Amino acid sequence: MADSQRAQQTNVPPAAAPTPAPPQTKRTRASWTYVAVAVGLIVLILILVFVVQNLHETRMSFISLHFRLPAGILALAAAIAGGLIVYLVSLARVVQLQMAARRHRRQHQAAQKAQASQATQQPR
Repeated sequence: MADSQRAQQTNVPPAAAPTPAPPQTKRTRASWTYVAVAVGLIVLILILVFVVQNLHETRMSFISLHFRLPAGILALAAAIAGGLIVYLVSLARVVQLQMAARRHRRQHQAAQKAQASQATQQPR
């Protein structure tokens, strides 16, 4: 009996060849940026909805300043201030890392020059 006839008699399908796995694609900076922009737009829409729903005026006092603004606008201003603080802290860290990388690169170049000058001074 053929394999297909045995498979029909026992209700077991014949062994199929394994299907090849789809090719894996690497995540790129552009794809991550696309996702980040999409998430940012969703958050922006949620903030806009919050601001529009909270337009009643609220009295605020800060040190010796007294003012009245819509609650949504105050929350938006607080979020912007928080974002600026996070940005400035991260900017300071990036500058710190760039300076460390520049210092390391200079030390590496100086070591290479010293090594090259030692190699030319040694008699052969």
